Amino acid sequence: MEIRPYSPGSEFYIESLTREPGWQMSYLHYHDLYELYFLEQGHHSTIIEDKLFQLSPKDVALYTPNILHKSHNTNGYSRTCIYFTSDYLKKYFSLTAIDTLTECFKTPVISLDDDTFAQIRKIFPLIKAENPKAEGNCAFMYLTAILAILNRNKNSYRPIQLSQEQEKLTLVLRYIHQNYNSIDSISEIASQLYVTKYHLCHTFKAATGLTLIEYINHIKIRQACNLLKCTKKSVTQIGADCGFNSPMYFCKTFKKLMGTAPSEFRKFLQQGHKDTPPAAGPS
Repeated sequence: MEIRPYSPGSEFYIESLTREPGWQMSYLHYHDLYELYFLEQGHHSTIIEDKLFQLSPKDVALYTPNILHKSHNTNGYSRTCIYFTSDYLKKYFSLTAIDTLTECFKTPVISLDDDTFAQIRKIFPLIKAENPKAEGNCAFMYLTAILAILNRNKNSYRPIQLSQEQEKLTLVLRYIHQNYNSIDSISEIASQLYVTKYHLCHTFKAATGLTLIEYINHIKIRQACNLLKCTKKSVTQIGADCGFNSPMYFCKTFKKLMGTAPSEFRKFLQQGHKDTPPAAGPS
């Protein structure tokens, strides 16, 4: 189970693919890009930070940089994703314009009607025909058109009623995100929700594809990466701040999820890299 950053390797990128029934994403992932996720066919659930959403055709999931997310319970689907970085936006727009264009990202999921979704889909081949690195390309103009449409429809999410178990899952996710560095045991979470430890573990794994320990460690290590990147704290102190009682266990868990030791991760960033090499695939 890995949680390495994923990057398509470009400041701007569009990608379409189809997943067969039974395909499951085995990892949470994040990336230093904005992502627009257009679900064209099929249904599945998606975890975005501490929330669970049920996606239907013509839904758009919007991921800001460094947001943890994961698709689950898929019965096969087709989707198109557009990725772009903050640096890409800065090439073409003022900071004020960027704030306006990315206003729609404050809404995790937007539901579009048939005509509006079709309007956006007509833009996909135009973007694919462009070379974003070529002088005079128009990809940013097509992106602007899509973001303008999404901003006009940012309050149009059609939520699907979550089951009772899914509602409980949302509470679990929220509790973990708020208390990840102080949770003593799984029993602590179970007692907060008035369920048995066995029931909690079983339903969480079924709904997310992850064990509770795996998920909690994902949250801890993501925060550890931020601290390694943004502070000069020692590796030992960062492990403690993230809720690891043992420096050895922190380093072991970090290497298991990130593929490298915390000290090497920090060294990699100090060499001028923005993030670790991509390991996880796309949504």
